[in-house]
Amino acid sequence: MVCKRFAAKSLTAPPIHLLLDRIRESAVFEITGVDLCGQLFIKPKAKAWVVLFTCAVYRAIHLEVVTSLSTEAFI
Repeated sequence: MVCKRFAAKSLTAPPIHLLLDRIRESAVFEITGVDLCGQLFIKPKAKAWVVLFTCAVYRAIHLEVVTSLSTEAFI
């Protein structure tokens, strides 16, 4: 078996243009997105959903569990 060094060129990607909301300084979770996932079934035959809060600036997420799709449960 003979080992050879290959003359591969490194890949360079062009720079992307980010939105102004992603490059300006802001507080954590100032610019957010919200989504619901699931319908999870928990023990006493109840349903639950996961609320996913995403931060568009710092790549952070926060998860919460709600047991109803009502406004009161969401807040």
